[in-house]
Amino acid sequence: MRIELTIILLHKSRVPCDNPTRLCARHCGLECFLHGSSAWWEGTERYKARIKEIIDAVPAEHKDWLNEKLRFSHEMSLSDRLKDILSLTKGTISPLIGDSDDFAIKVKNIRNYLTHYSDKNQINLYEGDTLFRINQVLDFMIKHCLLNEIGCSHERCTELISCKENYRYLKSSKFFSKS
Repeated sequence: MRIELTIILLHKSRVPCDNPTRLCARHCGLECFLHGSSAWWEGTERYKARIKEIIDAVPAEHKDWLNEKLRFSHEMSLSDRLKDILSLTKGTISPLIGDSDDFAIKVKNIRNYLTHYSDKNQINLYEGDTLFRINQVLDFMIKHCLLNEIGCSHERCTELISCKENYRYLKSSKFFSKS
């Protein structure tokens, strides 16, 4: 299922690489890999029991509100999910992005703005060349995850991806290490 959904996202997203919509599609594809991992759902039963205990302890008039607030509290934060994916793909991605924490923050900021339109100061935060390059890195991350999913070692994933011309160009440009 994870592979099928990711392939659909890769091929159905025929928008230009500098389009913010493409970043959201790439992010969704990467999320598919984390949602299928055991670490993502670890402790779910314990979480449900804890939430039930908390909800049962509050007055009836606050139960619905609190239940809504706690609905996704067991999930990893977006930053943590991005860092996990970066950790899984570090052999391939580290040479392209420099500081992985900085890259994760950039992706998180763009995704949050595009999803929630919450910070109007970030409307033009990442456009053109930057967004294009971030999308390319996300593409390489998805490809690494797909190759690993079908049995390639992380080293083999890096070897296969790093021979691509656009990978070599992105690596040689040192674009992310400047920011």
